[in-house]
Amino acid sequence: MARTFSDWIIAMERAGLDKSATAFHSEKLQDYERLKKSGLPTFDDFIIPLVQFQKGNGNLEEFLSRYEGFVIRAIPNTRELPRRYKIGVYTIEDCQEFLAQHVQRKQYDKYSVFLTEYEPASWAGIIISRQQDVLIEVAQSGLDELSSGQVIPSGGYFGQQEHFRSMRYNTKNISQRELMWRALQFLRRDLPSDSDSFPDIDFMKGYFEFVVTEKAGKIKFLDYKVNEAYLK
Repeated sequence: MARTFSDWIIAMERAGLDKSATAFHSEKLQDYERLKKSGLPTFDDFIIPLVQFQKGNGNLEEFLSRYEGFVIRAIPNTRELPRRYKIGVYTIEDCQEFLAQHVQRKQYDKYSVFLTEYEPASWAGIIISRQQDVLIEVAQSGLDELSSGQVIPSGGYFGQQEHFRSMRYNTKNISQRELMWRALQFLRRDLPSDSDSFPDIDFMKGYFEFVVTEKAGKIKFLDYKVNEAYLK
């Protein structure tokens, strides 16, 4: 099984690296609530306590009927237990099989189930924004591969260049440059501009993850953290 970031945090705590673990710790559901309130485009979602995740739950069955596929996450309410997820489940039986494999029944009351609609993605991206300067990386891969360093991304940097602020890229590929600049527009807090040297550009601060849907080419954000450890 691929290790999640919560696995690494738990490992750091067990190794006595409490300060490092605390710096990177975040509450997934709090992060997601922040993301939804931000106004950034996201996938539709449904969150329910694991003990209520069962056939006959009308709200759950209605949500599952809306889309062809889903991402399922088991989110604990304690730092001592890991998060688990699977991309591409299609039925309530698929979900129950995943949960039975990854969560002990005696721990069901400590978990929530977090479902989001799933669309295959052609690109993934990460943005680190410190408001006045921004780093962005994109790759034609899954988000897991990008965030774990398994692929070599294309990157961009927006910040001070001598006497003005502008965008620089490490790729000459025009479509990749356009994708990076298009993604950054969602984080703008100033009046939009077609120019990448507009002097008063101001971005939301935080760590962001996004994907580009394969069919429609839509940008959807998946994560928004404000921990300072993610912004270095």
